[in-house]
Amino acid sequence: MEQDYTGLTPKLEQIIRAFEFTQIELVVYRDRGYAQGRGVGQPEEDRCALACTFLAKAVLDLKTTRALIDRLKADSKLRRLCGFDLRHTLPSESTFSRAFEEFASSELMQRVHARMIKDTLGEQLIGHISRDSTA
Repeated sequence: MEQDYTGLTPKLEQIIRAFEFTQIELVVYRDRGYAQGRGVGQPEEDRCALACTFLAKAVLDLKTTRALIDRLKADSKLRRLCGFDLRHTLPSESTFSRAFEEFASSELMQRVHARMIKDTLGEQLIGHISRDSTA
């Protein structure tokens, strides 16, 4: 991936590592049923790109969706990393807000975290010893 992006900032490199580590798109594709037919009507914005921006917003510590959109407009590398085509306009602020609400209410990040733990540890038990410092 780095060969496509020269001159990455440390924060953009951190976002790439977060995408690789969490594999957030796997959970989104599974949840949204992209393997199945999507039905009729206007197509939804790409939920994987929106989920990637949800994660990037956290990594960049951006407080508002407006700040995220402004950053995406100004930073073509971030825009490409998140999966948005440079030739098309970004989704509206309300689209981002609806998607972020959907991710929060569906506990997307908690499910990503649970999948990461299961993939890493499987059925293995985590043992630990607690010691009292006064003993």
